[in-house]
Amino acid sequence: MNKIDIHITVHEAAHAGELTPLYRALLHEAIRALPASYAPYSQFNVGAAVLLNTADMVCGSNQENAASPAGVCAECAALYNASTRYPQAAVVAVAVVSATGGKLNSAPVYPCGRCRQVLLEYEKRAGNPIAVIMGGSAKIHIVDSVKDLLPLNFELSTL
Repeated sequence: MNKIDIHITVHEAAHAGELTPLYRALLHEAIRALPASYAPYSQFNVGAAVLLNTADMVCGSNQENAASPAGVCAECAALYNASTRYPQAAVVAVAVVSATGGKLNSAPVYPCGRCRQVLLEYEKRAGNPIAVIMGGSAKIHIVDSVKDLLPLNFELSTL
């Protein structure tokens, strides 16, 4: 049996000032989406923003439901919103942040497994890598492609 090592690169910034102006603006939009979050059960608010190849930015926030898992994650809300509003545009980057008690969490928040798979589908659809910016007040992590977050992914082409 062979051993296969999988390596990914994660860029880390101490604060938003280290980001490109476009990524900084996208992160800011994700933060602006936080108040629209509906999280009465977890008290864990998540905001996301999607950057399209048209330079448009579209936001989304998590929406919980007592009939779990009927809720929607912020990343999916933003992606579905962008796809509905701009069906011909390709996603270039996604930013995601979280807050608890109205305060931005210090650690970056990472997309859940379902969101990673949904993001991967949009990456395949776009035909280009989608950068994922995961923000926190103490540090920010960035990967250049969704495949970095989900290297062993589900693809119908491999079945």
